[in-house]
Amino acid sequence: MSLAISGSSHGFSRFDAIVGDALADLFAGMIPLPLEPAGCAEARPEDFSDCYSALIGFVGDLRGMVGMHCDACLAQACFQAMLGLDEKGSPEEVRDLVGEMANILAGGIKSGLLQAGDAIDIAVPQLFSGRGYQVHLPAGGSWAGWYFQVNGSRMLVELKLLD
Repeated sequence: MSLAISGSSHGFSRFDAIVGDALADLFAGMIPLPLEPAGCAEARPEDFSDCYSALIGFVGDLRGMVGMHCDACLAQACFQAMLGLDEKGSPEEVRDLVGEMANILAGGIKSGLLQAGDAIDIAVPQLFSGRGYQVHLPAGGSWAGWYFQVNGSRMLVELKLLD
């Protein structure tokens, strides 16, 4: 499955299709919710509130990290849709699901990069959730973010490349 996204800056245009395809495959294969591109992020949000976040580092031909951030309502909707449940999951269950979603997304990005000639290894996800928190990335390098609309909520997928 393919999800057409475009417009990223700072030399990230080659990642538009890789990120879009990886996220589209995740939703097509595991989460039966509609997914639409909602534009590129102009700047990285500094604060997250009532969200679930996952970051996964990678090394190899490229070094950096991929992140996924979604509000609590969207994370809960993904949990219920993926498992086919009517009842809500606990915060721990939902956080684990977001980590698994990010892991699958990073695996898809890894496959896309390998097809483009860049080999990377990915780390285990680091998970964050809560009412108000900040997620700091290493200084330097370059960053791009893509927003997606899912079930009336926005999800941010970000990619940070280190020098």
